[in-house]
Amino acid sequence: MKIFIIGASGTSKWSGSDGLWIQTAKLLCNDPNTDVYTISPLSTTTLDQNDLKPTKHYQIPAIAEAKSRAGRITRKLIARLVLAQLNPSTKDVILFSQGSIDTFLDRAYRRWLLSSKGKLVTLTQLNTEYQCYSKVERKIAHIFFTKAEANVFVSHRNLETAKRQFLIPLENGIVIYNSPKYNISPLKWPEDKCLKLACIGRFETQTKGQVVLIQALSKFREVDWKLSFFGAGPDESMIQEAIQYYDLTSKCKIRGHVNHPSEIWKDHHVLCLTSTMEGFPLVISEAMLSQRICLVSDVGGNSELLLGPQKELIALAPNPICISKALEKLFELETSSLKHLATLNLANAKKAKLDVSMNQLANVITHIASQS
Repeated sequence: MKIFIIGASGTSKWSGSDGLWIQTAKLLCNDPNTDVYTISPLSTTTLDQNDLKPTKHYQIPAIAEAKSRAGRITRKLIARLVLAQLNPSTKDVILFSQGSIDTFLDRAYRRWLLSSKGKLVTLTQLNTEYQCYSKVERKIAHIFFTKAEANVFVSHRNLETAKRQFLIPLENGIVIYNSPKYNISPLKWPEDKCLKLACIGRFETQTKGQVVLIQALSKFREVDWKLSFFGAGPDESMIQEAIQYYDLTSKCKIRGHVNHPSEIWKDHHVLCLTSTMEGFPLVISEAMLSQRICLVSDVGGNSELLLGPQKELIALAPNPICISKALEKLFELETSSLKHLATLNLANAKKAKLDVSMNQLANVITHIASQS
């Protein structure tokens, strides 16, 4: 059995969009009767670092990293030439993991995917909730998603959004949440009386909302809290300027990248994720499995597993007013209530199988492969 996995995240650096397909590929590689071929902008070094050793890896250019139109055209052409080398049969399975809902529209992938004889499984990560598509694009989407044996989404909301955007029923739609790339164990609740908040993710303020979070927090100067920003990205200087502008240098710090989530959650209490668009963030999986609290904006799958009293900490929109309301609820909670919420989050994470979701996707692929 041959399985071709295309990780079309568009970047040469490992991101959350790559996590589920990499974890799934590692499982499939353990089957002696399965040959796994990976096609991705990620290098073999990155795959080695993630302990993924496919039968063969084809590295394609990172289209999103091209700095000019000519560069994008060249990279797309190279990607098409690489894919042209592959010829899956009707017995083989193709997993197309797209970083966003419309990656399949790119001709670098579309023609090969629609003409291939292999059994197609799609995996969609990010979904921009308010994007509208033309009649031609909706027609292509209908052909693409109908061709697939299964269409996997990382949250129920993203699945429903895709139905609305393309006006197709997606009856073979499946929801499988993203799973962390690390083994995550629950941690003791930090005893520090100061409530320590962690904002984790790419430093890209338009999509991750760090500056809006800083503005909302500026209304609570008298509360005993501290916020750490973990990650890297192009807007680091803007985040630092916002901290200074709102006079929060004594409360907010940029910590940069860490190697393992436990380095964050051993001494932080609350994940603050006020993004404007998402799939199902790995940082939510990591926080819940670490037995921590989540204060999130209601986009993508951010709020789907936050049940019971945790719902009070959901900002209905990623704007300062809604985020401030959620923060106010957070700061009203006693330590005993905070610990109770953390315990509930761990239980809900286990119930949703966040630590083993790659097993679910691997099972979907092997089941489809077994059908003649």
